[in-house]
Amino acid sequence: MGIREIAMTRKLISRKDIEKSKCPFDTVYEFICDLVAESNNVEFKKLPFGFTLVYPIIELDSEILNGGFWQYMSNNTNDNTGEIKAVDAASSSLKTMGAYNHATLVGKSYECWSHFADLLARDMSATVQSKEGTAAVKCLKRLDKIYYCTRDEMVDTINKYIMSHLDDFTYERPLGMPKRSRRRSDDDH
Repeated sequence: MGIREIAMTRKLISRKDIEKSKCPFDTVYEFICDLVAESNNVEFKKLPFGFTLVYPIIELDSEILNGGFWQYMSNNTNDNTGEIKAVDAASSSLKTMGAYNHATLVGKSYECWSHFADLLARDMSATVQSKEGTAAVKCLKRLDKIYYCTRDEMVDTINKYIMSHLDDFTYERPLGMPKRSRRRSDDDH
């Protein structure tokens, strides 16, 4: 089922849903996770701008909470091409929302990761146990600890951004549904 079909069959997030939430980021997080679970082809470009902004942060957050920056980087970088679109998107979204320290953490984690990936590309026998590999792992683990300790700060910053940009995160009607236009009756003339 695509995003349009889901939009037609389920209630999308409203301004009231976010306003009454204790943690707007969690509300948006749950909504996006539900969309992803319901659709194998989520077209985020068709969602409000705020969702396209938050989605890379949700990917970042869920992977770091599950397996740290190591997991995030291994799942979101292409060792063959050096493609890092998801990493760039997360960093850009964090900056846009004002979470500059966390955008810096993402950048630093990529530096640690890319150094290790370069080692592997040059010498497949280079492992986590090598001196350089061990340094990269330690760097990522140190950044994990910083992320875990400062996650609440990031969430607070995102909450403030969401609350000050509610129109970027809400739909009052399902996607694709036109606004109701009042039909003129003969009595209006």
